[in-house]
Order: sequence, then structure tokens, then C-alpha cells
Amino acid sequence: MSTPRRILAALACAVVGGGVLTGCSSATYTLKAGDCFTASDDILTGSADIADVDTVSCTRSHNSEVVGSHVVTDSSFPGTETLVTRAQTLCQKDFLDYVGIDYTKSAYDLYPLIPTKDTWTASSARSITCVALALPPIDHSLKGQGEAAATRATR
Repeated sequence: MSTPRRILAALACAVVGGGVLTGCSSATYTLKAGDCFTASDDILTGSADIADVDTVSCTRSHNSEVVGSHVVTDSSFPGTETLVTRAQTLCQKDFLDYVGIDYTKSAYDLYPLIPTKDTWTASSARSITCVALALPPIDHSLKGQGEAAATRATR
């Protein structure tokens, strides 16, 4: 592609520490591949931090699906830029492994949930969570979609 795809840095959502959760609510740092949820516009534009999300069955309407997650093992906060750079590599690989097509050839976007400096020291939110974004929302999983994920006109 002649212009770089929107990836990660623009949508690097900050994770804030979650408290006691009930129902289908999940702390973002506990999300795993295959979890689906709907991220709000505030989260997607980076104007709001995110502590937890309400997960739904991937057969229900959602705009976000976790394609992978990675524990960050640094002893001190590595910095937002470093986390975003790591996320770019990790999340693109996760997308390929989970969906079955290279992210750059798909009709979906991709964003990470990363810890903030405050959550790094205050909680166990020390993971990079890689999330595929479907706009408009979908009602199926992206897992194993392969080439079918290239044909969806979402942009």
C-alpha cells in the first residue's frame, strides 16, 4: 500500500486498573483471544481510558475481538512509545495467526490495549492486548476467516 494503514499508535488505548467485576464484565488485562466486546467511541478515539469491558458472545453484535495478549515482563514501566512499538509487531502477528490473513490485506483495523504508567505501578495491568476492530459492528468471530476477511468493505 502506498499509504501506511491506521495501526495501533492512533488507537493505543490506555488500560486503567479494574476493580471487582461481576456479570460479563472483564478487566481489560484479563481479556484473551476470542473475547468479543463493543468499544465505545471514547475508547476508540483515545479520549477515555478503559478499565473493563462487557464481553459478549461473538455471535452477538460487537466491534472488537481480541486476537492475542502478551504479558509485559519489564521490571519498570518501559514507556508508552516502547509499548506501542512492541504492540505493532506483536499484534500484527497475532492477527495473522488468529484470523488467517495478513492484517494489511484485511478489511479490519487493529488496536492494542496497553498499560499506563499509573496502572503499571498500582496494579497487575501489565499486558498488551491486541484487538481487531470491525466497523460497522459484526455478529460473527474473525477466527480463521482467512481470505474472507479481505473482502469486507468497512472503510
